[in-house]
Amino acid sequence: MTRTHFPFPTAFRVVAVVTALAALIAVSAATGSADPKDELQEARRARRDAQSQLAHAQDELSSIGVDLTEALQKLEEATGLIAARYAPERYEESTRR
Repeated sequence: MTRTHFPFPTAFRVVAVVTALAALIAVSAATGSADPKDELQEARRARRDAQSQLAHAQDELSSIGVDLTEALQKLEEATGLIAARYAPERYEESTRR
């Protein structure tokens, strides 16, 4: 019987697999050793940051709403002035309703 020729010895393959497994275990142990209190503090900080961003966005939305209301009021006034100027009888009827 003939033996299969390996391009490099089997021992090197075994050493490579063992080294890879050891590195994988070391990485998982390092990430798994985080203190739960640290994780909790980080989660709370992230929540505070998110709440701060939400409050800022709500303030911007409120400001935009105020600007929009002012613009609509000016538009209604301008539209009323135009209607009163060019069709006073229609304008008076529409305001009586």
